[in-house]
Amino acid sequence: ADLPVVCPVHPSGGYLSGGGEYVYVGSYGVREHKNDLARQLDACSEVLKRVKRGGFVNVHSGVDAWTTEEAVDFLAFASAAAGKCDFDVCFETHRQRLFGSPFSTRELLSDDRVSTLTHLRLNADLSHWFVSCERVFDQAEARDAGWWPELLGKIASRCDYVHCRFGFAQGPQIADPSAEEYEKEVNLQLRNWMTLWKAQVARGKEECWCSPELGPQPYMPSMPHTQKDVADLANSVHWTKERIQETFQQEVVQ
Repeated sequence: ADLPVVCPVHPSGGYLSGGGEYVYVGSYGVREHKNDLARQLDACSEVLKRVKRGGFVNVHSGVDAWTTEEAVDFLAFASAAAGKCDFDVCFETHRQRLFGSPFSTRELLSDDRVSTLTHLRLNADLSHWFVSCERVFDQAEARDAGWWPELLGKIASRCDYVHCRFGFAQGPQIADPSAEEYEKEVNLQLRNWMTLWKAQVARGKEECWCSPELGPQPYMPSMPHTQKDVADLANSVHWTKERIQETFQQEVVQ
């Protein structure tokens, strides 16, 4: 198909248990996460060598329960490992992981030991932050005006990839983002994404990467008893993709 590949890496996770349950984080040990990251980056290298157009790696990094010292230790290792790769590596903002909260992310990125890590690039999946904080951040609101623009700028300076899923106060995924009742949330998130891409263009990026990453259940809400999706997933993905392209063309490409 002559398409590039995005390789997902879940250190110490991303597998099924003996009972068939999905394990997202299987260990809290920093050493285990380091070893597994190195192993999976080696595996990704072998995969990407066989892909004509190459690609890059997206890492779900660390554990939200780690201390600052543990987090800094892992991120220093991860940045060094990424710097040795002949492909790009980015680290996702995701619940249960190191960047699962905007405020823990702010503290880590502001730490002198982390701020100098050149190869610590980010995948901004901000939908996780909106549900964890129970609001889509709005710089026009007093509660967000004093911190959100600055943090978004920090993210933008390191962002190489965006997971474009519309989140809301009570969940990481709006089932049908075309619904009028979510117009405010959709517009706020489009504004965030355009800020990230404008920063990429200003750095000289020739391509801006994103995924309209709406997912099936449990990301897609379902009806009680029948477990039927409350919206058509394919339609929601298509609508999101079209809205992104339209807004990108208007605000970034111009």
